[in-house]
Amino acid sequence: MKNYCLKWGSKYGPDYVNNLQDMLGEDIICITEDPTGLNCETIPLPKTSTKWWNKMVLFNEEFIKGPGVFYDLDIAIKNKVDWFKPDEYMKFLYTDWIDLKQLKDITVSKNHQYCSINSSIICWDENTKRQEIFDYYIKHKEKIEFTFSGIDTFIEHRFPDKYCLYDNVNVSSFNKNGTSGDVVLFEGMI
Repeated sequence: MKNYCLKWGSKYGPDYVNNLQDMLGEDIICITEDPTGLNCETIPLPKTSTKWWNKMVLFNEEFIKGPGVFYDLDIAIKNKVDWFKPDEYMKFLYTDWIDLKQLKDITVSKNHQYCSINSSIICWDENTKRQEIFDYYIKHKEKIEFTFSGIDTFIEHRFPDKYCLYDNVNVSSFNKNGTSGDVVLFEGMI
């Protein structure tokens, strides 16, 4: 299984990719438009979209072939993670850390903004069904990017029966519950 990350623009420099590879203790492949300073294999980022929507290339079975695990750059891996078991559909983290009061406050008449999945770590294999989601995204890209805040909300609300979740993983959110997990998500803070 290959390890992937995605670096676009200048928010995260090459050190984030190199540190991720060090944290994993394994080789990583970076999908990027600028390989300068990277100590890993790279593949060119196709011109599919912009910002976080670039992650949709992971669903393109013609672009990424074979099994893999994707890691965001704004995470910290504190302990060995070996819970990647591919499934029929792309596998996401379950991250329902918002209490009911906060949920009501932030989603009044905007239910499509709530999301309980997180794409900071995604897993798939050669049998994982991904292409349907990618094709739908390409066909409706402008409307999707206007309606949803990112791929997590898009997939949870448009394809609720086309993704799987990791079971019993030790992941924490720095914003919501500190740094107690084997993996800590910084969710855009860095």
